[in-house]
Amino acid sequence: KLVVFNRNSIHIVVGQGGDTGEDFQSQLLTDEVGLTARNSVVQVGNQIIFLSDNGVYGLSFVDLYNLRGNEVPLSESIQKTIDTINKAHVDKLLK
Repeated sequence: KLVVFNRNSIHIVVGQGGDTGEDFQSQLLTDEVGLTARNSVVQVGNQIIFLSDNGVYGLSFVDLYNLRGNEVPLSESIQKTIDTINKAHVDKLLK
């Protein structure tokens, strides 16, 4: 499985990977949240944590085949601070 982050969506690519790549399928996980800065993604145990435009979110592997996202940001309690981040330049802060 491959998790693909876009600015406003997250997809997962699954498949067996034949020579032509025809065995792969993309599945939309969410179109409500995405990734703000590519260097903000980190995996900790069974969670993937990342920075979105709306705060810090997490995805959890429920089991080997299922990935679930948190409905509210992990950073909800510090949202006032998150709102002050200059979203146009956040990727430069995380290098």
